Order: sequence, then C-alpha cells, then structure tokens
Amino acid sequence: MKNLAIILTLLASCLLTGCGNEADELSGRSFNLIYPTTLPSGQSNHQGLTVLTFKEGTVETPYMKDAEGKYALEEDELKVVFQEDSQKLNIIFEDFDASTKNYSTYSAIIEQAELKTSSDQKARGLSKLKQIFKVDFPVEFLER
Repeated sequence: MKNLAIILTLLASCLLTGCGNEADELSGRSFNLIYPTTLPSGQSNHQGLTVLTFKEGTVETPYMKDAEGKYALEEDELKVVFQEDSQKLNIIFEDFDASTKNYSTYSAIIEQAELKTSSDQKARGLSKLKQIFKVDFPVEFLER
C-alpha cells in the first residue's frame, strides 16, 4: 500500500511539472486568454481574461504574482494548478487544440475551475483569479 502511494505521488508530480513531451510545446511561450464573442453585426469582439506565461512546467500570471503555478498538457487537456499558502486553484481546459480562428493559436473549453482551501482560512487572492474562469465557456489563446 505504501508503494502504491509513492507511485501515485510520483505520477502526480510528473503530471503537474509538465514532464511529458507535449508540455514543451507551451514552454517559453506567453498567451493572452480571451472569451471570443461575436457582435450582432458579425464582427468579433474579445473579452480579455488574463495572461499565462509557460516556462518548463511552471506557469505565471500577472494576476497573481505570489502564486506558484504548474501545468501539464496531455493530448487535448491542459491542466493548470496555482497554489498560494493553503489555497489551490485547479483549472482544466478540455479540447485544447490548434485554433481555427486566424487571430488565435489555441482554443479550448474550460472544463473545471475549482478552488480548494483549508476550512480555517478564507479564500483570498486565488478566489479572484478563479472568478474569471467560467466553466463550459470557450477560450482562445492568443500568442503574445
């Protein structure tokens, strides 16, 4: 049983540090995340969310300077985890793939945006970041 716990811990660590080859696809790149919308006139309009900068298994956002972020990209799912003190924000983007839109590099759908915090601490900084990620909404990744 102890060996199983060690194996699962190593596997989880590998996933969150971006040890897979596909995670390198994002490493060294920075993206504006937007909600794409179409106006009644048919013109595109973009609601900016945040910026994500990927670096060798870690991810940063100017929205949260003190939060440590990690990511993993597996096939068509991008998992991003930000941690600050005893808070953890898990964001999962499903259907992560090259975008069909000419202004965007990747597109995805927000599958999950879950904030975990210890019961004795109020959610602070990461709760603000969580609020911008709306589950089941499509997002576009515009390379900076």
